Amino acid sequence: MNNASALIDGLSGERIRWTEASKGFEAQTNRLVGDVLLATGFLSYTGPFNQEFRTILIKQWRSDMIKRKVPFSEVKTQKIKCFFFSSFLLFLLLFRI
Repeated sequence: MNNASALIDGLSGERIRWTEASKGFEAQTNRLVGDVLLATGFLSYTGPFNQEFRTILIKQWRSDMIKRKVPFSEVKTQKIKCFFFSSFLLFLLLFRI
């Protein structure tokens, strides 16, 4: 009985952490479609172009998504290449593709 009480007491503190984490997950889920759209567009269409033109394309796509009210994660242009690659790898890991 003492072990059960200790387990319940330990898990009750986790409720706060889980609640806060779930709010963050909800925000990430709302931006997921836009993030995947940008990532797949980048991977599919920008391969043959240099970094300067890639940056122009991404800026145009982002401004179009803002006009159409498609939520996505804001990143600095200099970090786009790293962001998309890491997001793509995370997507592959999460969905075991």
